[in-house]
Amino acid sequence: MIMTGLIRVTLVGLDYNQRAVTRQSSWDKQIEFESTVRRLIQRARVTDSTTDTFTYFIASNQSGGLSSSGADTIVLTAQGDAPPSYVLNSTDDFETINRKYGPQGGTEEIGLSTTAVGDAGGKTGLFLRRQRPGDATSTSGGYEELLDSDVHDVTFEFWDGTQWAQSWDTTTGQRRLPAAVRMTYTLNGEDTSRILTVQLPLSDVTSSNPLSQTSTTTTGGATR
Repeated sequence: MIMTGLIRVTLVGLDYNQRAVTRQSSWDKQIEFESTVRRLIQRARVTDSTTDTFTYFIASNQSGGLSSSGADTIVLTAQGDAPPSYVLNSTDDFETINRKYGPQGGTEEIGLSTTAVGDAGGKTGLFLRRQRPGDATSTSGGYEELLDSDVHDVTFEFWDGTQWAQSWDTTTGQRRLPAAVRMTYTLNGEDTSRILTVQLPLSDVTSSNPLSQTSTTTTGGATR
């Protein structure tokens, strides 16, 4: 009887440890996922020139318009990452470096969406598309990868200085970035949504200097 009890206690302890490891692994994965999304969105940059077609911040839904539930796709331009040391230290000419390593620095186009631009090969989740250097076309180009296969759906909202807006388009409206982006997403197998709020350091939108949303539907002003 004593041996049986010890075996049961041992098995319970092993099961608990295994579940703890699984939960920790899941938490670590989501922390890494949110950190990646945060870094990407925080790099958003647009110029204030009305003739500039190479920098933009655009939000839409997967059908190409805007729905009452908000946007599920954002495409933004960002200042490209600094060239790595092996490029800076290279003695090759520009054409050789570009051919060997691809474009370095400059403006980068970043897209986040649950709808793949190219052939997803049956994969689902949140896709990341990156193009370096960016161009005037915000709907295609670059390389696409599945950022997180566990993301079931996602909605983006944008703080305009007074409330959360469901749309944002610097190509048709004012060339200003939102003060913050709120991403509400659901993971497969979960009923409760998760919320990630990202402040944009290059935005000039504040409560005392809000963006005028004359034709944009908005949601409630309280932060969830």
